[in-house]
Amino acid sequence: MSVHPFHSFLLSILLVTLVRTSSKTSCINDVVLVPTTALGFIGQFEELEAFWSLTHDNRKVFSILHHSHHFSDASMYSMCDIVEISDYVTCLVLTANQLLNLLPPSTCMLEKRHDSTQKWLESPAAYNISQSLFNLVKPVRQMKLSSAPPSQRGPGPMCALGMLSESEADPAQVFPIIFKEKYKLLLHEALVGGLLLNHTVDGRSKRRNKYVVVHWRRGLDQKVKCDGGEDRSVNCGTIEKFVQHVARIMRTGEYPSEEHVHISEKMFRRSGKLEAIDTKNLPKVVYISTNEENTTILKELQRYGFKIFSDLGLPSSLSSLDKFIVDLQLMIDSDYFLAWGGSPIHNFVKNAYNLRENKNTEQFKPQSPLPSCKDNISDVLIDYIRPEDAGFELLPHEIDAMKAQHSSTTDAHHHWHEIANEKYQKILKGEGGS
Repeated sequence: MSVHPFHSFLLSILLVTLVRTSSKTSCINDVVLVPTTALGFIGQFEELEAFWSLTHDNRKVFSILHHSHHFSDASMYSMCDIVEISDYVTCLVLTANQLLNLLPPSTCMLEKRHDSTQKWLESPAAYNISQSLFNLVKPVRQMKLSSAPPSQRGPGPMCALGMLSESEADPAQVFPIIFKEKYKLLLHEALVGGLLLNHTVDGRSKRRNKYVVVHWRRGLDQKVKCDGGEDRSVNCGTIEKFVQHVARIMRTGEYPSEEHVHISEKMFRRSGKLEAIDTKNLPKVVYISTNEENTTILKELQRYGFKIFSDLGLPSSLSSLDKFIVDLQLMIDSDYFLAWGGSPIHNFVKNAYNLRENKNTEQFKPQSPLPSCKDNISDVLIDYIRPEDAGFELLPHEIDAMKAQHSSTTDAHHHWHEIANEKYQKILKGEGGS
């Protein structure tokens, strides 16, 4: 049976169309976020989460090592060092400078800011990039990562500096907030060894002692909010007024009426309903989470019977970032949480608390693995993907030893993977990974 030449021609067109359509829908390009170092931990977490929500349907998402200006004593870190997100984001053992050196010029893009107050986000310092490498970054009017259909999207991988200023993330697309084992153990040690509370690492013991965490915001940034009238709560008053306020709540078990008070004076609600404190079975500990640095005031808090960070019995060598994460966990884990004024910390705590209480975890499962393209970022940076994402992790003393032995960052990376490979082989042989 012969095929008419015209029919053969139509069939070839159809096949080419199918192949092209298939390649457009099946080939997924990678995208890497260079975090904004001027943000704190929560800002960086929300930035990555929002970036992922906009891109993960069509691209595989990567992030890198970075600093935060809020934690000057902490070494470079990635979100994968703090929370369990490796099912959602692949973290690279690379700095922004190293990333720019490895990727083709103009792969990394920076969206121009139209608000004059955000112009500083167009500077290399905002992303921990050297001035000499900043010319490899391509300024664009607007980055479109997921709003355009695949047929209209540019080919190849992409790299974005910071969160898109004019894009809004899908609030339903969120990471489950699960802290790394290191921080779970620090929390457990703080509660059991420092505050002398009954507590299990998983936090599910029914015999646990109840405790209160009070967030008292202080410092220069807080003073600006108080002086400008943005906050009129006990965050702005004296230690005496703050202590009286907390003591009254503990004594009566009732929260002050807020019917006629300014919104900035109202208590923050971690959940829909504030649980009344049982005055017949008072919480064993009231812990004050604060950034107050005045040692006289801190000692006064202790004199009134409150606990502060120095009472947790944790190593003095912890960085300010580690201490902040411990406090965050206490706010989330505590039986009662008291706080006033607006703060990104409060919203993070509320989200984490509600996610923990939510029994339906189906919505937090990552999607199926995406098919890959030939020009993916992962093809270029495969040697820099964190060993942890293969199912194992270097311990802190191993990382410190590695850094001490190598002055060259490249040599250190090679050594990192040598150690990681040895640990991985042990895991395969059933010998454990530590």
